[in-house]
Amino acid sequence: MASILLIDADADTRTWLGAMLQTERHAVVLAINGRDGVIAARRLQPDIVVVDPHLPDVSGIDVIRSVCQACPGAVIAVVTGDASIDGAVEAMQSGARTYMKKPVEHVRLRVLLDQLSSSGRQDQISIGNDAANHAAERWASVVVPLIDSPSDVRTLTMWARCVAVSTGTIRNWCHTAHLSARHSLQFGRLLRTVVRHRLHGTPTEELLDVVDARTLTKLLRLGRSDAPATSRLPATIESFLTEQRWIINAAALEVVITLLRGRHLMTPGRADAYTTHAAVR
Repeated sequence: MASILLIDADADTRTWLGAMLQTERHAVVLAINGRDGVIAARRLQPDIVVVDPHLPDVSGIDVIRSVCQACPGAVIAVVTGDASIDGAVEAMQSGARTYMKKPVEHVRLRVLLDQLSSSGRQDQISIGNDAANHAAERWASVVVPLIDSPSDVRTLTMWARCVAVSTGTIRNWCHTAHLSARHSLQFGRLLRTVVRHRLHGTPTEELLDVVDARTLTKLLRLGRSDAPATSRLPATIESFLTEQRWIINAAALEVVITLLRGRHLMTPGRADAYTTHAAVR
């Protein structure tokens, strides 16, 4: 559990974002302006500070700089309704770790908090410029189609054949997105397994082509930092995306979510179908 300071002048945002953070069992403190936010940061020394740069009293950029000085151990996330590349660059240069546009989806928030909590301040999260977005889109365009494969895709060669591109292209697109081809393949395999198991009830052992139960358990546990000794398939598509540790690039995961939503696998209207049995961590 992390201690989180939320600095935002908008009452509605404080309500829904604060509730989402508390749902994840984090200790949340709210501040309605920049001055109160800096005072709270100095007094509480939070793990994470979430700030909207549009505040009524002082500049959000000045707040970011002041928070960095007041509690250098904290990591800062900017969440705003009018995100822009220029604003993102300035926020990152001032000390923020990432920059996101409202409204923030629950699955993205969980991924973000995991990233902020598990990586050092020097490892800034990508802010989603045009080049990074393009790389993430190309990467996802060869990963998500794996869910359509009639059989488990175990090797890079099988992957290339499944999506009708060369193995060199796959390696290049993974490299451009700063992602491991091996980790991407394992991510795609498990995504396919979760989707097909949830939609059709197909047993996990039939969806993953592994030699024995021990290997199956190892694969299911791989990449999940909190997996128990007898790991099982994640309960929902959402829980898989937030629990897996192969892909921690927020931009890449956002494209995956968008593509899944386009297939009507993750939509607000059907959210209950994927979250009813999700475990709250």
